[in-house]
Amino acid sequence: KGDGINAKDLPVTPRNHTNPADMKKLTDDDIENVIKDGGAATSKSTTMPPFRSTLNADEVKEMVKHLRKLCKC
Repeated sequence: KGDGINAKDLPVTPRNHTNPADMKKLTDDDIENVIKDGGAATSKSTTMPPFRSTLNADEVKEMVKHLRKLCKC
């Protein structure tokens, strides 16, 4: 929900991935891009690091599926 114990120490408020109204605004491609390329590549916070070299394409797609389950959207 973006309200974890470290959220108060972050320079930006984390997205609430359980909020369907917010998450429906994002396409699966939008979510994939921010996972792969990080926040800076999508004009968002640089505190979201890129995971392109950490996660393979299948893992990124699974992450998108997981986020869609969290928001039920």
